[in-house]
Amino acid sequence: MFKKIMNSLSHPWITGIATFCTILAIIWAIFVWFVPNPGLLHSQGTTPSPTELSHQHTSSTQIPTQASSPSPTPSPTATPSPKPAPSGVIQVNKTLTCGGCDDPVLITINSITVDDSLAKMTFAITLTNKTNQQQNFYCDQFQLITGLENTAYDGTGEMVGYDANSQYINPLRGLAASATAQTQVVFSFLPNVGQQYQLNVDMKKGSFSDSPAIKFDPVALNF
Repeated sequence: MFKKIMNSLSHPWITGIATFCTILAIIWAIFVWFVPNPGLLHSQGTTPSPTELSHQHTSSTQIPTQASSPSPTPSPTATPSPKPAPSGVIQVNKTLTCGGCDDPVLITINSITVDDSLAKMTFAITLTNKTNQQQNFYCDQFQLITGLENTAYDGTGEMVGYDANSQYINPLRGLAASATAQTQVVFSFLPNVGQQYQLNVDMKKGSFSDSPAIKFDPVALNF
């Protein structure tokens, strides 16, 4: 009887079922070994990584916001005080022009002497009669204008101005043909160093205040 039973177990299809069950048992053992129990994971929890710990610490710690301090107000730049020019002689050697007009008497500014003890400057001037006849003239204007203050200063001298009796107040009246003469114009103030001034000169030809005028081109002077 036992032998009959053993012979029946050795039947091919029973052997196949046994092999299949053995393979399933091996697969289940592998699955159980490598896949952890979900309940165990749920009960124990997962350990956060260092990055997650750092993020949690940063999120839980509130950094107080610092109030921004107002920007300091810049101090105004102090404007340096003008410095008067010291005593000395400035060479100019400039002949005035009038843009092609008829100027029978040439006016050449040779030099400017600054005297800080008397607070004045003196223009040394050469007058030249370039015609072949005597010339009567005077300067209706000999003026310096500051570019910064727009202040006008009038010069004084023997070639400047016209008196109340319609007579010249300069001894150069009647400058002979082709003759030259030396004269001066004085300004009673001290120019400032580094400041530009504009010289304006008008000349009257003839013997009366309504004589024709010559307006010379402005000249820029720096001290």
